[in-house]
Formats: sequence, structure tokens, C-alpha cells
Amino acid sequence: MLRKSWTLPWLVAAALVVGAAPVGALAASAPPPSPPLLAPSAYRGAAHLKKFEETAKAHPTNLVDNFEAGVSAFQNGQPKIAIKYYLQCLKINRSFGEGANDIGNVYRESLGNNAKAIQYYTEATKSDPSYVFSWINLGLVYEAEHKNPQAIADFTAATRYAPSFDEGWAYLVGLDAQLGDLGAAKTYAQRALKALPKNDPQVPYFKSILKKK
Repeated sequence: MLRKSWTLPWLVAAALVVGAAPVGALAASAPPPSPPLLAPSAYRGAAHLKKFEETAKAHPTNLVDNFEAGVSAFQNGQPKIAIKYYLQCLKINRSFGEGANDIGNVYRESLGNNAKAIQYYTEATKSDPSYVFSWINLGLVYEAEHKNPQAIADFTAATRYAPSFDEGWAYLVGLDAQLGDLGAAKTYAQRALKALPKNDPQVPYFKSILKKK
């Protein structure tokens, strides 16, 4: 299932800008669960944003209502409003890793502030290490800043906490291959093939890495 907070934009951006993972990474295996949300179109438009904000204001202690208001604000190009609702989510539940992660997304994608993005992605990894997207996002920021050892460490953490989620493996293998460390790329590709089901869409990519010389 694609990200319902609609981190789909960061997946696309990562594939286009970073180039570490193959396009097939966008057809990833199922990520960890998150609040039940709607299709992206249900959040877009001023009327939808107003509805979600009204619901969130009526239920200030409801995690999903405030999260959905944040999603709608983000989808409607209102980054500061999105951050407000995501912060409210963290007040409700400080261990809600997706809330901190999505604040990082807003700073990274809408406000161009990588330092703040790193701050919140890091907070997400600490509050909920099992929320794999925060590790991947943190790695992508570090990779974009050419801090490859940190990026590799974060992609590795993603595979450790979610070994059956192919996207972490794809970014890790892709970055090592991009850096010319074919030995490491092959090692992680082998581990990925052991961890993933045979019908995973990334299997052909990992097998192709093993054939490289």
C-alpha cells in the first residue's frame, strides 16, 4: 500500500533526484501500518481542507482526525498548517513516528529546510524505530547532502527494522552500487534475496546486481 500521508511524492522525488534505487522501488512490498486514511483526492481542495480542519478542531485529542487535517493541509500547499496538526499529533502521542516523519517531509519537500527535516526524521527514528520510512527519509536527506556514510547507516537500519520491506534494501544496494562499492552492493543484494519473497518486484533488480562485474 502506498503511503497514505502521501509520502508518495517523496518516493517519486527520491527516485528522480537521488537515483539510488531502481524505479521498481515504487512498487514496494507493504509498509508498516498507519492510521486508516483515504485516497489523495479526498484531501485536496479548499472544501476538503476546511472539513478536515473542522473535524480536528472538534476533536483535539483524536490522533487520526488531526493527522488527516495535516495530510489535507500538506496536499493543499499549506505547510505551516500541516506542521501545526502534525505537532498536535505528537502532543497526543509522542511515540507516533509517522507524525514526526511527516513534519520532516514538510520541511524537506515544501520548505526546503533539510536541517529541520533531519531533526524530525531523527526524532521519528527514536520515538518509533520500527517506522521504516523515517530511516529511509533520513538516509535520502543525508545522501542528497553527500553524507554517504550516514545515508548507508540509515538505509541499513531500515532493513534491520523491516527486513521484508524491499525499499530499504533497494536504496542501500543502489547507493553502494552508485558509490562503486560493488562488493557491498552484492552482499546486501544477497541478504535482500534471502529476506524477501521470491515474487517481490525488486528480486530481478537484486539478481542483476549479483551479475555485475
